[in-house]
Amino acid sequence: MKAPWRSAGLACLVVVLLSGCSGRDVFGWQSDLWGNPYPPQADEIDARYGHIELTRARSDSLQMSWKTWQELRELCDLYEEQLAYCQARAKERLERHYTSLSPDSQVRFGPPERQADESEEDYLQRANDRFTALREAAGQEFDDELYNAFWRLANNYYFLAEGLRDESQHVQRLDTHHKGMLYGERALACFPAFRQAIAAGEPVESAVTRINVEGIEAIYWTTANLARWANLMGLSYMLFYKNKGKGMIEHIRELDASWYYGAANRYLGVFYSKVPSIAGGDMELGWKCFQKSLEVAPNYFGTHNLIAEIWATQMQDRELFESELQFVLNTPVSVLPELVPLQRIEKEKAQALLDRIDEFF
Repeated sequence: MKAPWRSAGLACLVVVLLSGCSGRDVFGWQSDLWGNPYPPQADEIDARYGHIELTRARSDSLQMSWKTWQELRELCDLYEEQLAYCQARAKERLERHYTSLSPDSQVRFGPPERQADESEEDYLQRANDRFTALREAAGQEFDDELYNAFWRLANNYYFLAEGLRDESQHVQRLDTHHKGMLYGERALACFPAFRQAIAAGEPVESAVTRINVEGIEAIYWTTANLARWANLMGLSYMLFYKNKGKGMIEHIRELDASWYYGAANRYLGVFYSKVPSIAGGDMELGWKCFQKSLEVAPNYFGTHNLIAEIWATQMQDRELFESELQFVLNTPVSVLPELVPLQRIEKEKAQALLDRIDEFF
């Protein structure tokens, strides 16, 4: 369910988002893209199967070829449809487990139907709590379909937000990163050990250490959306969430420093270069992190753009600023064939930065 944007309200929401996980947070079952008030029933799953297979094929194709922001918007919508389908399949499996129980055992989970004295809100909350309990009782602790749907949406909403660079799109960009955070958090909550650590009162940056390399996508795209959102909100938000984000990314670096074209060191390069020294910033350490990222993926344009935009401007190194951006502009996007759409966006960013060079120096 899409909530209206309110700055203060969203700030509070993010605090809640990254401090605890309820059954409702894990499943996020309120309505699906088709307008159903709840994920489809079992018979609807079969009826929609052909449509979903076409949707999956379309999203796989579009993922590799999107050229415009609108196509990326379409990709997010396609993944939303797939998520609704995955939720429906999970629901069907849990209901089969429920019907296999004895009447006495069924009582403790409560009935699946909405009761006459139950409001819609109360029913949705009870239903989510019920499914959480059923999942644990059925031993269905981790659902890779749901996990993949959640982290892909977190990933794609991040890129969708990155395409909103006009000042007039500031609120839309914040709202889009907010969606990415929500889906990322639900991906994290797919891991039982993470949920248990959160329930025991551990902070998120500690709880994520319970997740191994199979959950690296969830950790990164949650953190990436949070960092962008905080940065857009301003320095006070960036400082408030800096240790949370840094801790999560350091765990990724421990798991696999080369993952996603040196993502962990790229993030830390930004962190150390942007945060004031009194709060842990260190330009020399930032430079070393950027270089480690480039050692892994020298042709990943995003790293060069960040060095120019953040490190070179902070150090007032005009020559480095120009050389990093010219590298991006002069290198074919096909240098990383699997990332052509993203590399194309980074070229546009490089040109926009170069056009503003006199503002920075």
